[in-house]
This record gives sequence, C-alpha cells and structure tokens, in this order.
Amino acid sequence: MAVASLRYRPSAYTPEESKFGFVVFSGEPHEYHNWHFQTQLKLKTTSKEDFQKTMTNIIENLRGDALNVAIEVGVDVLLNPNSGEKELFANMVAHIFPIARHESKALYKEGHKTREGVFVRQPSESMQSFILRRKRWWSLLQQLDSTVKLSDEHLGDMLLDSANVLDWQRQLVLTSTQNSTSFADVEKALMEQLSTVHRREHRASDKGRGKGSHQ
Repeated sequence: MAVASLRYRPSAYTPEESKFGFVVFSGEPHEYHNWHFQTQLKLKTTSKEDFQKTMTNIIENLRGDALNVAIEVGVDVLLNPNSGEKELFANMVAHIFPIARHESKALYKEGHKTREGVFVRQPSESMQSFILRRKRWWSLLQQLDSTVKLSDEHLGDMLLDSANVLDWQRQLVLTSTQNSTSFADVEKALMEQLSTVHRREHRASDKGRGKGSHQ
C-alpha cells in the first residue's frame, strides 16, 4: 500500500476541501500524503489557544475509516495540545499502512530502483512532479521506520539515477553541480536544466503516434 500510494497519477483529481480549507479525508492510501501535509500545515500555524478549534475542524472533515481511527483515539487525547497531533498521525499511519516493517522494506526496495519502478520518473512526467514524489517517498519511509539512514549524497545520487534522462542530460546536471550529488544540488540542477524535458518527451511521443497512424 505504501508504494502504491505514491504512484504517479497524471489524471488524479484534486482532493475535496471544506470552505475553511480543511481536507476531506476518508483514509484512502493515495490521499494520505496530501491530507497529512495540509493537516500538519494547519496545526503548525495554529496557536495553542486555537488548537482545539483547529483539531475539531480536522476531525469533522474525516470520513469512513479515517473517522473511525479518530474515534478510537478518543476526544480527550485528540484535543490535548501535547498529544493530539502526534496521536492522530501515528494512528492514521498505523491504520493505512498496517504492517510498518513490511511496508518500509517494500518502500525502501522500490525507492532504490533506477530503471523501472514506481519512483523512476515516468514517461512525460514533469521533473517537478518526480522530485516531489521522491521527497514524499523519503518522508514516508522515515515515518514507517525511523532507523533507516541514507546520506544526503546517496539520496541525491538516487534522485539523478532515477530521473530517466539521457546520458548527456545527466552529464549536464553533474557539470552544473560541479559533480556534487547532494540532494539539494541535484534537485536545483534538474529543475534549472531539465524542467521542460517532459514537454519534449510528450511532443516526441505525439509525433511517433502520428507516424504510426499513417503506416
């Protein structure tokens, strides 16, 4: 489930939000990352005095399994500024990705694939989308298993290796970073040098289909 939740979805719909900007969440794995980010943003920008009001709004926009998770945690825990945020996220992750050790192993293995795999940049996928998915991969992996350690350079190497670019484009990136493979340097270079590569890929794909249709 953890791997599938981060799969590239070019036609994914925008999650429903309340009129106050709270995400409506039913517990679907592929919606978890957006919900987690938006909810965390709400909580981090809320004062201690307004915490209970914000948490109430978050809970009121849960549906189905997600609401059942909150019910199990309980009102007193959720509305406690010292425990509510931590317990909500921990229990939601435990429910959505139930076998954390198994999920983290699968996530770790998939993230190291550089040829074919969920976290390799997909045909016509924008570099921005790809980089964001790699970041969410690392964030979720750490949530599931905090003992996993990878150096910043290793993460940068993996980002470049799985970017699905040509050899000369890879060399262009490394020249731009002066051979640094820190994640931030590789990310910046990919965006500066190859941010429109998906458009060229899309045009090339369209031309290929056009030629085939006339044969």
